[in-house]
Amino acid sequence: MGRTKTYKKEDDKEGQHKRTLFSGDEDVYIYGVGSGGGVNLPLAHIVPKCDIALQELIAQGKFAKVYKASMNGKDDQQSIVAAKLLLENFTEDEQRLMCAKITFMSDVIGEHPNVLQFIGAVVDNDIWGPTMLLEYCEMGQLITWLHGNKKSVNDDIIERLFQFSYGIVKGMAYLTSINVIHRRLAARNVLLTFVLEPKITGFGPSVVDTTDDQKAERVPVRWVAPECFQSTKAATEKSDVWSFGIILYEIFTLGDQPYPTLTTENVVPKVRHGHRMNRPELADEFNYNLMTRCWSEDQGDRPKFVELQNMYQRFMNGEPNDDDYSNYSRYRE
Repeated sequence: MGRTKTYKKEDDKEGQHKRTLFSGDEDVYIYGVGSGGGVNLPLAHIVPKCDIALQELIAQGKFAKVYKASMNGKDDQQSIVAAKLLLENFTEDEQRLMCAKITFMSDVIGEHPNVLQFIGAVVDNDIWGPTMLLEYCEMGQLITWLHGNKKSVNDDIIERLFQFSYGIVKGMAYLTSINVIHRRLAARNVLLTFVLEPKITGFGPSVVDTTDDQKAERVPVRWVAPECFQSTKAATEKSDVWSFGIILYEIFTLGDQPYPTLTTENVVPKVRHGHRMNRPELADEFNYNLMTRCWSEDQGDRPKFVELQNMYQRFMNGEPNDDDYSNYSRYRE
């Protein structure tokens, strides 16, 4: 084990944040609620503020803002990272929350090709507060890419959609293997590298119980499983599997909103009564079969992510899957 350094800022800052959201209602680079005090990091993950130069703002949420930034490394080599800073006039509670997220990314997540990589953190600056440094994804959100290619469908695009799906499955199988539940899996929470490799983001420490009505959770009902309509606190791997089925719908419609024929108010009662979405025009039988299995009402009937990964691998190898492809016609709008 390497040496560690603990950082905790004691003075409380008062004030109100501006609450502008640049990217819908999600904090694109990481989401989640946690508790904790200071940051306890290996020295390899601690980056001096003088090594970071902020460039342009790329996202802002209810809790933090994200900048494209350059980072000086060994031998003065520069790399591009995403720097996540608290909003101005941050509170002590928000410092603790950021510290919890930094510690979570450092201690729990590790590395996987399809999960957004934690680079390090700035922990020694009172003005910035604890600042998380993450892998920078040049091509932005998957949902934006899908919308941008809606009018340019060809065989290469369709193959790319399949690769997106497979990459997300691999990333989620990894997160599940380290006991991480996403809770907010959606195309907006997948980022793309320069070579269009999907990177899962938008996850965080486990949700903390609260009875404060003012902190009531905003549940994205078009994306979550029925058991999470009231709250995602009880979400399981199988809840994330349902949301993966929704991502497949987003991917193979090139970014259509889930349940396009329903108002938000009608999603919950309709889905609870068995409503499911039709097969997207670009989805083959294999992928639509996966969607419908992910949308099984009984969590026990939904596959695990490792099973989904194996299904994709067998499909790509031309091997038969033990699936009843005829069942894809059961669900219709």
